[in-house]
Amino acid sequence: VSPNDLHFIGYFIDGKCRFYIDVLDETSLNRFFRSASREDRRRTCVKMSQRLDSTIRHLNTHLSKLEGGILIRIVLDVEQGALYYCRIDKGVYITGLTMNQSRVLVADEKLRRLANSLGLLPRGGAYELPVTPAIRQVESSEIPNS
Repeated sequence: VSPNDLHFIGYFIDGKCRFYIDVLDETSLNRFFRSASREDRRRTCVKMSQRLDSTIRHLNTHLSKLEGGILIRIVLDVEQGALYYCRIDKGVYITGLTMNQSRVLVADEKLRRLANSLGLLPRGGAYELPVTPAIRQVESSEIPNS
């Protein structure tokens, strides 16, 4: 994660957030928090990640009829940033968020490389990841489940 591009990564097992890592408290991101607090944004990231997984599972039931396999990676490029989803294994996935529209592709590449390192997405890439994590361990009572 970095204040420049990939602002949030969540790790989920069976639809529950096991941990997340973010840089949302960085003052350089203040411009992205005019209407929502940082804690609200974290909660929204977790909830949207859970809803996205549910939606993807639903889509996979329909896509299975095409015999092309399941969705393993989704990028929702919105007006201001993007939300990313990468399936790691059955019931295991990671999500990411960038709030910076001009860095959507860089954040996408970072999350794709992370998914690669976890054993998914056998595609190459040229972006080298800087090591600047700020891990936040959370209690299960702090994480919304639905």
